[in-house]
Amino acid sequence: MQIGLIHHDGYEHVGQAHEGSGYEWCVFDVYVKDGVFYWTSDGGCSCSYEYESHSFPDDFDGHGTAQDALHALTEWGGMGSALFSALVHAKR
Repeated sequence: MQIGLIHHDGYEHVGQAHEGSGYEWCVFDVYVKDGVFYWTSDGGCSCSYEYESHSFPDDFDGHGTAQDALHALTEWGGMGSALFSALVHAKR
């Protein structure tokens, strides 16, 4: 997984975990800026797209260390994702 492919208002995109396919979907994204990790999640159906009603950075779900983001991702259910692996590596 490559880190830093997407920049959003100076936030470097660490990665995305996603669940679902077809009609329903859920996503969990992590960004980093100045060493602080920020995470957010969204979900919808085939008639909507990711984060269409979000305003960044106001709508981040939380922020903290890589360990904090890893904990939030685990609670969300993304333990098997490439994002999980990236966060484990980042906290070292």
